[in-house]
Amino acid sequence: MAWATKALDEVRRGVWNAARKGGQKAVAKDLKNARYALWKNPGDLTEGQAARLAGIAKTNAPLYRAYPVKEQLRQVFQLKGTEEITLLDAWLKWAWRCRLPAFVNLARSIR
Repeated sequence: MAWATKALDEVRRGVWNAARKGGQKAVAKDLKNARYALWKNPGDLTEGQAARLAGIAKTNAPLYRAYPVKEQLRQVFQLKGTEEITLLDAWLKWAWRCRLPAFVNLARSIR
């Protein structure tokens, strides 16, 4: 699961750096402070972290698109047997199509 978290953080850092270089200091600060909310499992989020994710969903499509890709891979590792293989295959296809280089590379590595 650390692989997906690392890929998600790579996406977050890229978006954060673009916001910083683009002079969007408030956006950059929000993205930097969103790190732990993005890492956590949805059921473990505090109210503030859930609100932060909702804000990201509205303002930052690439970063929010990366979050469910990470979560889906987490679910793959919770299953056993043929369900796991079926979901992993679907995840690999999804990660490949998501056009986020960090997840495309991760899918390539897993495959």
